[in-house]
Amino acid sequence: MTAETAALELSVDAGPGTDQDELEHLARSLRRELLELDVDDVEPAVAGPAPEGARAVETLMVGALLVRLARDTEALTSLVRTVRGWLGGHSDRRVRIELDGDVIELTGSSDEERERLVQAWIESHGRR
Repeated sequence: MTAETAALELSVDAGPGTDQDELEHLARSLRRELLELDVDDVEPAVAGPAPEGARAVETLMVGALLVRLARDTEALTSLVRTVRGWLGGHSDRRVRIELDGDVIELTGSSDEERERLVQAWIESHGRR
């Protein structure tokens, strides 16, 4: 039996004063780490078709990634742990994760209450 696939959108926010180049660099760095997991794909997210006259076929969303992975608790837990590790102690950085319209935002710092919310989010979307 093949596991159901989930498509998550991750958005990196590096705080005020961050330019697009730095944001793109951070998203590429996170993408490299996510590709080390058991995921189907991690690609830059697209905002839609490029404006008329532009050479690009689609417009990329700076700092956003689309991750496809098995929809199970283990895969989602692994993704969240990796994002948290990537955030490290950078309290000004955030990663917004959206799945099926449900959003959770991870930061470089954590407390018990936030940990319970993260675990509840994972359990509500993961299949066992």
